[in-house]
Amino acid sequence: MKYLGLLILLTMLAGCSGHLEEPAVSFGKKCAVTDKGQVNYSYIWIYNKADGLKADKETCEKIE
Repeated sequence: MKYLGLLILLTMLAGCSGHLEEPAVSFGKKCAVTDKGQVNYSYIWIYNKADGLKADKETCEKIE
């Protein structure tokens, strides 16, 4: 049963990182503000290395 759960988890994680030509991962709390003014924050960011990560720690400090 453990193996089935692990297999499902790995499949979901692999599906989340698709469609990126140069994938990269960043750890640590970072925040980003969208064009509509919504705030996104996460401790794990999967992003395209060529485009760069638009979230940073400084944005989190401004929001608090």
